[in-house]
Amino acid sequence: MRQEFPHTLVRQAYDRCEHRCECTNPNCDHDADKYGRCTQMLRWGAWEEENDSPDSWEPHLIDPDRPPYISNICLLCTNCSQHAATQPG
Repeated sequence: MRQEFPHTLVRQAYDRCEHRCECTNPNCDHDADKYGRCTQMLRWGAWEEENDSPDSWEPHLIDPDRPPYISNICLLCTNCSQHAATQPG
């Protein structure tokens, strides 16, 4: 089941991440910059669409035991999101 997030919170996170995936997982198969961060650009509105376009993404809780605050949310492109879902822990 997909986690629901307040629209204003997602917009704040989208602006914070400069419209780019926030994945820095070294075990992910994303294309990374020199700091290890995914290079996939995110398109506003794509998170609400049910499609597999390259610029689609999802908000995720960093710590699922904490509520969805700006410090506990990250935005992941579809590739990194699917990779994160298959990781243990």
